[in-house]
Amino acid sequence: WAGRSNNLMGSPVVYWGTAVESLGAIALKGDFFKAAQNAFASSDANGDAMDLFTRAISDFDTSPRSLQDFTPRMRAGALTVTLHNAAVAKHVMKQRQKLLEKMRRFREAVDNAGLEIPSTINALCAWLEANVPSLQQKEKASSAAVADGSESLTPALDAWREVHPSVELRGMRVQDFPAAFESALETKRPELKTSHFSRKELRHVRPPPCAMCGKSDSNYKSCSVCSLVVYCSADCQHED
Repeated sequence: WAGRSNNLMGSPVVYWGTAVESLGAIALKGDFFKAAQNAFASSDANGDAMDLFTRAISDFDTSPRSLQDFTPRMRAGALTVTLHNAAVAKHVMKQRQKLLEKMRRFREAVDNAGLEIPSTINALCAWLEANVPSLQQKEKASSAAVADGSESLTPALDAWREVHPSVELRGMRVQDFPAAFESALETKRPELKTSHFSRKELRHVRPPPCAMCGKSDSNYKSCSVCSLVVYCSADCQHED
């Protein structure tokens, strides 16, 4: 789809994201991850991989509907699968500093939109913080400053180390990051062989879109008449 329309609504990337989410909901985790590893691994896929990677971190702060049409969860999935591509990995290593700044703005945009920041995005920010040379040099000074109450220069990395102390991101190849992230998650939910969540978990992890505005909110309200559609707020429910 490289070079096609930049309009997100109805674009190939949205179709791709929707299809992958549907597949991920029913596939065995191991099989799904292997498929993700191979999807863009070939050099023949360099163009599509770079295009998808670029779109995944674009337009989130310019178009009001961009985070609804191409959701944060879809974007996180796009980033994860394209990191296996050599051209994308080379680009990430070359542009680490700029990408970190963009990823931080992306997280802020998602948070400001009232949406949940995918754990993949937080983890990728942690990897970038661990591997941006300028931050590596400042980390020791930052640690001392944090002890005095100042703000950390590597908040995502600090959060990662607190939750996954045995998985060291510094020096890790970006191509190896998706597998390391998957392995870290596996230690938290080792008994599950599928990607299915309980109904309670699903409400927070994959809340359905509002029937009125399309926003996904874990505090959604079900229609009191049919119970088939949901609304993100009482205002949307009354408007419908």
